[in-house]
Amino acid sequence: MASQPPLSKVQRIERALVLAAYIVTRHGEKYAGYIDRLEAELAEARKVDPMARAQAILDRYTRAGGVNAIPTSQSRLPSSDRPSP
Repeated sequence: MASQPPLSKVQRIERALVLAAYIVTRHGEKYAGYIDRLEAELAEARKVDPMARAQAILDRYTRAGGVNAIPTSQSRLPSSDRPSP
């Protein structure tokens, strides 16, 4: 069994946030502060992590669709058919 790469800070916080949400739903609102804290940490980690920021940008464009969507056909044009810079 191959070892998996370590999780990023963003991924670790996301997992902790899911666990905190589970705890709050099972054990009550007295644990809701953990969700607030983890959401703040996640927002901060996403600001710092360029990969997470890039993925969030792509996710927003994918969901928005329409004029915001990036046509995939552009990347498949032969180099001679691409516009020059």
